Amino acid sequence: FFFFKQKTAYEMLRSLVGSEMCIRDRYQRRVHGELGKDHQQLAEIYKKLGLNYLQKGQYNEALTFYLKCLEIQEKHNQKNCVLISYTYDMICQVHLKRGELSQAESYCNKSLQILLEHLGTEHQFIAVCYSNMGDILERKGQQNEALSFFQKCLEIQEKKLGHDHTETAKTYSNIGLIHNNQGNLPTALKYFEHCLQIQEKKLGADHPSVATTYNNIGLVYYAQAKMDIALDYFTKCLRIQEAKLGTYHPSLVTTSFNIGQIYQSRGDYNNAIEYFLKCASIQEKVFGKNHPETIASYRDIGLAHYQSGNFDKVLEWYFKCLEVKVKMLGPSHAETVLSQHEIGLVYYLKGEYQNAIECFLKCMVEQEKIYGPEHWQTSLTYYRIGKTYCFVNELSQGLSLIEKGLAVISQKLGKKHRHYAECLNSLGIYYYFTKDYQKAVEQLTLSLQVFEGTLGPNHILAAETYHYLGLSSQALGLRDQAIKYVKQSYEVRKKAYGEDNLKTQESLKSLQLIN
Repeated sequence: FFFFKQKTAYEMLRSLVGSEMCIRDRYQRRVHGELGKDHQQLAEIYKKLGLNYLQKGQYNEALTFYLKCLEIQEKHNQKNCVLISYTYDMICQVHLKRGELSQAESYCNKSLQILLEHLGTEHQFIAVCYSNMGDILERKGQQNEALSFFQKCLEIQEKKLGHDHTETAKTYSNIGLIHNNQGNLPTALKYFEHCLQIQEKKLGADHPSVATTYNNIGLVYYAQAKMDIALDYFTKCLRIQEAKLGTYHPSLVTTSFNIGQIYQSRGDYNNAIEYFLKCASIQEKVFGKNHPETIASYRDIGLAHYQSGNFDKVLEWYFKCLEVKVKMLGPSHAETVLSQHEIGLVYYLKGEYQNAIECFLKCMVEQEKIYGPEHWQTSLTYYRIGKTYCFVNELSQGLSLIEKGLAVISQKLGKKHRHYAECLNSLGIYYYFTKDYQKAVEQLTLSLQVFEGTLGPNHILAAETYHYLGLSSQALGLRDQAIKYVKQSYEVRKKAYGEDNLKTQESLKSLQLIN
């Protein structure tokens, strides 16, 4: 027979770390009885429990246990010892995970001051603290200050670890990210390539960290508009991530989104949608359908369908966004109202004007509560409802709202803004429907001038102005001018939406009638 010594409560509680903590409280009470609630061994247990919850992403619980650990350490006069600096650092990490940057900075600074006092200025722990502070400041948008801390970190690492250590490589990457954020693209690329050389040598060409660096290099080339090279690096990154992390790891979301954006910028919307769908699929599995990141992917998919002219699909995905936002934020939240407005715009493009008016009116009511009637956001809805009223022959209501929107937009945004051009376009359409074709041409010409100065002559928003400028010119007997403008409308819509889209077909039919 073998007899095993019974575990103490302290040993039992330690053995629970990393497991489900369903019986945690019972053993915690036993530890209190054996050791007392302020015993230093209990502080160590709290620290391990904090780490357990931090690794599981349960940040509130992690913070609770780290603060309990800190309370015991402070009672034992450890305020200035290296041991408590670790606790400060872990509390900093929890606040960082929760997005509480000011609290994270405060605890990081406490840890740093203790380490500087006890370990000197060149210890590796000091380098870690410098790196953490750089990360916090970068997230706060303080790029220059972040760069200074990363450079201090690098100086210690190069001296203590060498130029080809993997930790040194991480700092090269962090410095590269700062330069990329600041638009110093050649410098960013230099640091990323230096990082990549070390990682490939030390970790192997198929390591997830190598994949991250491929992604970072891709971002530099994307910013330089070198899309083929960027796509090559993003694809390399995704290939490694799928092999090493699995098909549903959150890291794949960023890479898939980056690839989707490249295809979107090329007008290859089918491929863009494929990668945005991959993002949404991962996010639904990892975060759930009600997570903000998942909603963002739904909108990306809808936007790609919008750009391809598939308005039915746009509505499908925009309604998914709206449904989740209503559930999470309520019907009166600004984000919910924005989704409602976007759905109204799609109904307008589909020619479903009553549905568009219904959506816009809901927006208007909420925006007047959120922003007030003099805000430019509310004014967008005014003139868009007004223009839509013109298509259902509610002309007096249409004019009133268009003029209301125009007055605010010209005052708040100025007369060289794209929204001012949209207001003038709406007014021109009103005059077209009232058969005052001369005034229609005047307003639409002014609208076109602003569009050309802000978005360029071939932007999709200018297509409607070209179309009604052509129709108004035809009504005035200016046939050549009418053909010129309607043809331009057709070309812009065809390029943006494709030949079979209903708005493209609208321009084509008008062109055939004039000819």
